Amino acid sequence: MLGLVQMLVVEVYLLILLYVEGAITAPEGTLRDDGGGWVRTYGSTGWYSQTHGGGWYMIDSNWIRSYNSKNVYVNTLLRADGGIASGDLSPGAGNIAATGTITAGKVNMGHEQVKAVCSVCTSKRVDCSAGKTVIGGGCSGGTAFKVNAPVSDGSGWQCNNVFVSSISAYAICANIG
Repeated sequence: MLGLVQMLVVEVYLLILLYVEGAITAPEGTLRDDGGGWVRTYGSTGWYSQTHGGGWYMIDSNWIRSYNSKNVYVNTLLRADGGIASGDLSPGAGNIAATGTITAGKVNMGHEQVKAVCSVCTSKRVDCSAGKTVIGGGCSGGTAFKVNAPVSDGSGWQCNNVFVSSISAYAICANIG
């Protein structure tokens, strides 16, 4: 004879606050521990806001992911000591790497502005610091510049005037990958 399996389904509605001494557990594991109050999930699950349709979850040991691809908003500061990456990149500590375009109002690329002055000459060159590349520049003081351009190797800016005069050469240099 077949054994009889009996199942009891109970729905309980509480109109009071429920206080639990210790952990809240289910067959899947501990849902809330009895020490620090951590909410724990198992497998590829996490925390979910029923009201807003988003949350956090993990599917590996490396990344916390936003559920339903929700944006992440930080009102004050986002800190990433290991760097910030867009796409499949590893930028290294303190760096930002992107496979696409970075758009910002102000971007600090470790740039510098350098200037060299000659009081009586027809040409003046200004060089970037070691490791930096010229991204812009200019000349002032002369009356007829025949050269006002970056040096061919990208290491500085060259100013050549037709007449002897006071010349200032400027270069904007930056760390370029």
